[in-house]
Amino acid sequence: MIGRNRFNRVQIDRRTRATGLRPAVLLVFSLLLPGVRLAGQTTEQADLKQAIAAYDAGELQQALALLQRAPAFLDAHDSAIRALYLGLVHFALGDGARARDAFGRSIRTEPALRLDPGIHSPTRIAAFDEVRAGVVLEWRLQARDADARGVGVDSRRLWELVRSAEPEDAEAAARLSALDAAARESAQAALAAQAAADSARNAAAASTETSRGATAVRRYAPGRALALGLVVPGLGQLYTGRSVRGVLALAAAGGAVAMGYLTERTDVRCRTEPVNNACPPAEVIAQDTERPWLAAGIAAAVGVTVLSAIDALLAARSANERAGLDADGEQAGPRLLAPAVHVTGTGVRAELLRLRFR
Repeated sequence: MIGRNRFNRVQIDRRTRATGLRPAVLLVFSLLLPGVRLAGQTTEQADLKQAIAAYDAGELQQALALLQRAPAFLDAHDSAIRALYLGLVHFALGDGARARDAFGRSIRTEPALRLDPGIHSPTRIAAFDEVRAGVVLEWRLQARDADARGVGVDSRRLWELVRSAEPEDAEAAARLSALDAAARESAQAALAAQAAADSARNAAAASTETSRGATAVRRYAPGRALALGLVVPGLGQLYTGRSVRGVLALAAAGGAVAMGYLTERTDVRCRTEPVNNACPPAEVIAQDTERPWLAAGIAAAVGVTVLSAIDALLAARSANERAGLDADGEQAGPRLLAPAVHVTGTGVRAELLRLRFR
């Protein structure tokens, strides 16, 4: 067993147990290596605290057992402390392979980790720095490979690890600066593309609004709408932009005529009594066919035509009024008004045809 030895100390983060001239040594070391974490080896984890105390007392086997008994799930700082002390214990016991493996885990967990030359022997520092140099070289080669493959995310992560371990590394600083510049250029290009897309979208919206405005101020000729509706049922509605009403008017007028034409009544004069309500062809004296609903169908079609034409005229006039064009387009003469229904105390009065003279 090795006696109590003050050189079995490590500086990691935010804590110190240095005495005498040790604080001055730590201060000089921190000034020379600004990126290195310098503090004591204490921890809030109970097993680790006992292991550190056993290591300080030179009880290496007890320290090793306590370190191995420590919980598997620790935060990054405590994991780095556990791995580091495992490496120090294995190194003191002469197990170089396990010491290097533990040192490597501690460095990968906390890249800025260093051994303080003021409290550690050069042999231990050399062994630790050899492992640290190997880990940093591994990160450097992986970062260069990520650069060659154009994987910016992996490249940045690896170069940041290199810089954490070697704050003064010129290559890592240069690559990180280049990655920052590339990220800024990419962000600016994305903003420019977004601005161009927004501009194109706004231009399209403005064009659409202009087109809608042009459609809204279109002037309709009420007389033309009336004439078209009288020539072909529904044509006036198509002229005023109400195609559904126009199709319905045409279908109603055509259907009325078709129903009147297709509905037939046949009178047959027979020499003998009909058999099963049918006269044998040889016994037919005369046969008269007539269409009793043809006149009604034509009248209904004419009514639909007239009403749809009046509706087209009123629609054209209403569209002009909504666009503010009725005053300019108003002409002297008769003006056809929409039908109206009036309810009075004595009954209901319907006005189907109303004219106003100017």
